[in-house]
Amino acid sequence: MRTDYVSFNDVQQGTVPADPLLSMPALPVTSLKEEVTESALHSQVHQLLPGAHYRCQMRNFNADLGAKLRGISGRIYSHRSVSKAFFRHAKGLSPEEKQAFIQAKLGTMEQEIKWLYDTYTELVGCGKTVASSLDDLNAKWAQWRAESSVQHLLSVAEVLAELHCADIVKGTKLSIQADINAFQDLAVALQQWELSEYTEELSGFYRSSFAGVKSLQQRLERYQKMDEMLYSVLSTLMDVYEARGPRGGALGKLLPHRHAILKSLPVLLYLLHAQNGKSLERKAVARAVAVLKKNPVLPLVGDAWMSSLGLLSTIEEFETKFRIRAFLLPHELGPKHLQGTELCVDVCAYADSVRPLYDKALFELCRCVSQAQKVGLDANVIPDGLAQSTLQAYRSVLHLAHSCQWHLQTFYTWRVSSSSSSNPSVAAQGDDSLSNRIVGLFSADEKLAILSLVQVLKDLNQYVQTREYLLFPILGAGVQRTLDSFQAETVEKILLSKKCPESFALLNHVLASHLARQAGEGRGLQLGSGPSLSQLVLLSEIGGEMCYEIDNRLRKTKIFKKEISDKEVLRQLQAFAADAALLVHLLDRGFSLSSTADTSYLWLHEQLFDKMQANKSAVSTSLPWKLFEAQIESARQDLDLEMSLVPMHVYNKVASVNFGVMQKQYIYDELEMEADLALERMAFKIATKVYDIVKMTVSGQHLSKFVEAGVLENEDLLPRQSVVGIVSPKVHNLLGRNVNLRKLVAQRVNKLFRENLDYLMERFEALDISQGILEFHTGYHILESAHQALSEILSIDSWDAMVKEMNENTCTISFGSRLCVYIYKELSTVVPLYYNYYLSAAKFIEDKTVSRRDLRKNPLPVLPSPSFLFGHRIYNETIREISRMHSGTFSTMHFQCLSQLLTEEEIFLVVQKLIEKSYKIVSNAILPSITEIVDLVDESSCFGEVEPVDETVKKFDAVLRVFAAQQGESDYRIFEDLKILGNVMLSILHLSNIENTAKGPAAMLAESLSHDLSLVKSGKAKGLNVDETTYRRLEADLKVAEDGKQGCTSLFTYSVQSLKKLFEEEASEIGSPRKVTAVFNAIHASFCQDNKDQVQNIQKFGDTVPFAFVLLSHVFGVVSPFHLLECVKLLSERDQDLPMHLKFLVDNASHFYLCSKSFNAVVAATK
Repeated sequence: MRTDYVSFNDVQQGTVPADPLLSMPALPVTSLKEEVTESALHSQVHQLLPGAHYRCQMRNFNADLGAKLRGISGRIYSHRSVSKAFFRHAKGLSPEEKQAFIQAKLGTMEQEIKWLYDTYTELVGCGKTVASSLDDLNAKWAQWRAESSVQHLLSVAEVLAELHCADIVKGTKLSIQADINAFQDLAVALQQWELSEYTEELSGFYRSSFAGVKSLQQRLERYQKMDEMLYSVLSTLMDVYEARGPRGGALGKLLPHRHAILKSLPVLLYLLHAQNGKSLERKAVARAVAVLKKNPVLPLVGDAWMSSLGLLSTIEEFETKFRIRAFLLPHELGPKHLQGTELCVDVCAYADSVRPLYDKALFELCRCVSQAQKVGLDANVIPDGLAQSTLQAYRSVLHLAHSCQWHLQTFYTWRVSSSSSSNPSVAAQGDDSLSNRIVGLFSADEKLAILSLVQVLKDLNQYVQTREYLLFPILGAGVQRTLDSFQAETVEKILLSKKCPESFALLNHVLASHLARQAGEGRGLQLGSGPSLSQLVLLSEIGGEMCYEIDNRLRKTKIFKKEISDKEVLRQLQAFAADAALLVHLLDRGFSLSSTADTSYLWLHEQLFDKMQANKSAVSTSLPWKLFEAQIESARQDLDLEMSLVPMHVYNKVASVNFGVMQKQYIYDELEMEADLALERMAFKIATKVYDIVKMTVSGQHLSKFVEAGVLENEDLLPRQSVVGIVSPKVHNLLGRNVNLRKLVAQRVNKLFRENLDYLMERFEALDISQGILEFHTGYHILESAHQALSEILSIDSWDAMVKEMNENTCTISFGSRLCVYIYKELSTVVPLYYNYYLSAAKFIEDKTVSRRDLRKNPLPVLPSPSFLFGHRIYNETIREISRMHSGTFSTMHFQCLSQLLTEEEIFLVVQKLIEKSYKIVSNAILPSITEIVDLVDESSCFGEVEPVDETVKKFDAVLRVFAAQQGESDYRIFEDLKILGNVMLSILHLSNIENTAKGPAAMLAESLSHDLSLVKSGKAKGLNVDETTYRRLEADLKVAEDGKQGCTSLFTYSVQSLKKLFEEEASEIGSPRKVTAVFNAIHASFCQDNKDQVQNIQKFGDTVPFAFVLLSHVFGVVSPFHLLECVKLLSERDQDLPMHLKFLVDNASHFYLCSKSFNAVVAATK
């Protein structure tokens, strides 16, 4: 065989290999000189270290041997299909017809059987090369024991490094045995059809093939009995590796990297296991296993990209201890000629550049598929142009897939192998799991790049797989067209030469007899007329042998005619051999594209190593999950659901590899557990991302233009993602189950809406109502708009149902909703006690002089996410700042927000409760104080209808003294009570001005009473004990309410009339009208004067007391509540001397009088 060498410059360039290597180079064994000086030994040792040249040879050997094994597997399936054809096509035939049919089938198998026989013979030769290496090992070990020199020890290590293909020989035997079983099945089928004479050729073939493999196996077993020699080699090499013993120190200095020893350890463990399983318990073997466990990816062990776990996978004792079958990474499609180099692939730059290539390649393939669908394959004819364009497009797709996998595997393996030592920071934390170390090796951009490449591989494989029924018949016809063109342009010209090698005749015979297309009309290619995989493999092998033969013969003589260039012929043959090998990959989708899309090593490598180390890796440290997090949390990337769900593709690939290759139940258990947990987290993460995007967008729309213009300066604020593209209705597959991610996301979005509503309500209940109502109103409507936007693309719960559930308003007999109860509480306690109303500003303003020590609030809840408030942290700060500007005031805007949050029935319910609050204030505090003063006032001191002004003032002055004496003991508590009453009724007034309903208050009261009465009737019908008095009272109240449906049109009118009805008896029993009028004038005059603290009441209570004063005057029917003020004004105009307190009345009562006139107009409208 010939040996091709790859230069070291080619190794360092870092380019993807264009064509597969077809040759099988020999494995040269370097021999050392017997005597060398110490300096010469130092240089010789470095020469012995496996360099790029040596590693390329080893890689070529393994790749070619693996390709032949795959070809054998393809032949097995081919012959199995042939055996099935006997039963499928021969039904209903006569014995003679059956015999003719089988003879025709066997005739087509002759060339294939011959090729199989030659291939097996060559494999046995390769196995003999391994056996010869064992012979060399025995000889060198004998030299080592005789001389104990460093040179011979290094020779032994190098020979051991070449034996890493011993497991391939074992695999060869298994493959041949499987093929033998297939032939035996075919023989049984033939015997059933009484055609056993045709089995003799098959029987002779597999007997002779198996005999050669059996001979090789016996030869290997003869050397497997040298356990003492191998154990001594292992102990010595371990001493050298760990720098022990008399020779360890000197050799350790000469071999700082100890590559050759690392390359030898796995082979020794394999051979020791084959001889004696008990030897694994020995100390040296345990030391070797520990070394390999510490190096999960050995940069220079045999195949430089092979895991040490994979090299240990054939040891049964190791597998029994750890229940593991390790996985090799990467597989056959990895970088073939860059083994052992310091390679650094810029995966981020490649991921950016691969996207336009992907779009172009997929577009061309889609165009070809579309043309095939238009032409229609039922016509059984494929145009030549379509066949060639499809072949070229699929070749581009396959090249792109190989390039993506090459960069992905090279980067992953290089990064893991270069950082295989434990991370000091992770080790300091006590976590030695490989998953933690691997996750920390990649930056966020690198994770996104890995995710992008995995998505490209997945999409390409999925597209080809779903359109396989269209593509591969056309590809077969395109391959046939290529072979016909080669036969017409090259082979027929070469055959004119008299010195044409015999291989040309064989090639021409194969092309003419087996690959010629059937005759058809027109220039179209017949559907299904393309060659099989076995025929293409045969052509590839013939072409390779022809190139080797012609290259050797051209050095001696010219073998073609003068008009034919020898070099041109050789170039054309080499191109044909390379094309034939590539065409094998094109038609073998299971090997070419499906293998390229295999990304299971992204999960298997770390999991298997952690299992071996007895570590438990969580899903949060798994690389597929971290890839998903990097995609979902990238603010500057468009969120693509297909890319985000690439980890599901990785999990599916792992399951496929486990079922097809590894067959380990514990791996599937770990995979299923992690996949289920990852799916749960992925659904929640996607739902959260969608929710955040929508909330952020809606919040920006709700802000004013100047706020939004300032916010837009932040670059990571507004999303560019398409929410419709994120939530796709597509059903995804995970470990054989169909997962409707759309429904999962919808369920979690429902949960997020409910949690957000609950948070807004908790925050509203914790803040002051003046600030909290604005924030809650804004957040509520932003959330409602977000729900409306998401309900168009997701099947989520209705907004009303969510609000009722979180507002605790699902029961028909409840007092009120959560918001209704809290708003009533604030309007009945906080606003009356701590706010004053000012008519000039038309709003309530907080009284800073009143302490709120007795007011207890819930603590402010912690913000789970910025989206739970207003969508983004900048939006949150902006809207909260706007709300703080209105804190401490309560205006019409606040009441508008309140009325929009409550329903008509809830507003009416709040008003009813406020009326009850007003009634309690008047009946329990204000009315007893007025009654007491009325009792203290003498009838003679009350003014008459017609009397002088000065006499009236004197009589009022006496009443003022009585009022001052009575209120001095309670520190004028009546003004505080009037303030509370005024604030409560003013709140009703503002709600009445804003609330516009089709129903009147009396109608809503009638509905409420009717509902209560129906409940009482229902209980009475069921036999419950119902109070008859309550029943009659409800009937009477309902009748009164129904009669007064048209009486009042506003809530405030209803409230004033209700108070008048409640105090009808009290108003008639309080005292004579003259006394009541005198007392009300005393209250008015006393309020307008300074109190003992020299703080004017008008500043302390605002305009609330005048409103309450006017309201009470209206309720109790006071005729002239300002008669004293009018008399004092007349006296002051006559320039008469007045007491000091009456002078203050004139000076301070003007504002009170003006406010009272305004309020009187409002109250008078309720009559």
